[in-house]
Amino acid sequence: MSGLEPGELSRIGDYRLLERLGHGGMASVYKALHVPDGETLALKIFESDLCSDGEFISRAEREVDALRICSHRSIPKIHGFDLSGARPFIAIEYIDGEDLERLVTRSGPLDEALLLRIARGVGGALAYCHARGLFHRDIKPANIMLERQTDRIVLLDCGIVKAVNWTLLSSAGSNMLGTQVYMAPEQVTGKKVDGRTDIYQLGMTFFKLITSRDPPPPVDAGDWKDPATPPEFLANLCKLNPQISPTFQTVIGSMTRIKRELRYPGVDHLLVDLTKIERGEPVALYLPPRPTVATRVAPPDRVSPPPAGPAADPEEAMPTMPRGLKRTRKIKALALEAEQEQDAGEVAEPPAPGPPVAPEAVEPAVVPAPRSGAWWGWWLALVVVAVLAALFHLGAR
Repeated sequence: MSGLEPGELSRIGDYRLLERLGHGGMASVYKALHVPDGETLALKIFESDLCSDGEFISRAEREVDALRICSHRSIPKIHGFDLSGARPFIAIEYIDGEDLERLVTRSGPLDEALLLRIARGVGGALAYCHARGLFHRDIKPANIMLERQTDRIVLLDCGIVKAVNWTLLSSAGSNMLGTQVYMAPEQVTGKKVDGRTDIYQLGMTFFKLITSRDPPPPVDAGDWKDPATPPEFLANLCKLNPQISPTFQTVIGSMTRIKRELRYPGVDHLLVDLTKIERGEPVALYLPPRPTVATRVAPPDRVSPPPAGPAADPEEAMPTMPRGLKRTRKIKALALEAEQEQDAGEVAEPPAPGPPVAPEAVEPAVVPAPRSGAWWGWWLALVVVAVLAALFHLGAR
């Protein structure tokens, strides 16, 4: 942070510039005073050579629109703008604090407790934006601030966010917006970005905050030997910073897989795992759900219709058995049942005891006379067979 240099611009419209806060590729940021109401703001003034770029002006207008529809504790409020003058600017809420790039440079790697607060603040802001179809696409330590008096975490430079339904922004140009070392693989290859891109960049931001080192340049997912795993340089974060727990390293691994289909699908999944860390619960590497196999069902017009009416007998509904054969089987079954009843009657009626026989006498074997109760069983069987035979002949006609 520095004051104004001699000859440097000191006023734009109703804003008096107090000191220079920073300078980026597209704009310089100043601490400014809004003269009419005396409010201190941050004024983002774009470079003059960009004023003639129609695409830049359109992008800046979308920045203003995106900021104006956002109202979140971790997103600075927009105060005013003027994009039609010789020096286009946007006035936003002034945050009295320090960005994380300067913080980690000054104090070294951060501890896990502070990282969890940063993850909560930035994650909440991203969840708010993603729910409205807005993506940041340039998350890095320099775009995250820690407010001094309140310890509020604030996500800066939301000017590169994009609404999904805003089609005027060219695909190739928009996807390449961002700082190189924090870019996701899909940004490097010019593919369409989504919320998982922001999640990847936040994971790379944690690498810088944990190690005080910039992450390696991004690679194409097609060139990575195992796109299903996190980058190799993220495997030893616990050794590089003993203040980091294995569970927090696992969360970073779920954020930074090369293939975005294997990352957290949304910030809400990240917030759930952060809660587990705070409670001391175990956290597993995120695994996307397996696709379900759809069961093929025949269309209604190809299903055979049921029979016209209820069948009198289940066997008669079988189309493969001849009618005469079925009746013959019924007759045999009834005859067998009659014989079983006869045998049951004979067993149930014990024979009458005969006269005592002397042990010395040997009498010739005598065939016992038929019992009086056995004749009706044979007679009943003959009657049933005769009746069924008559029914069979009548049915055959």
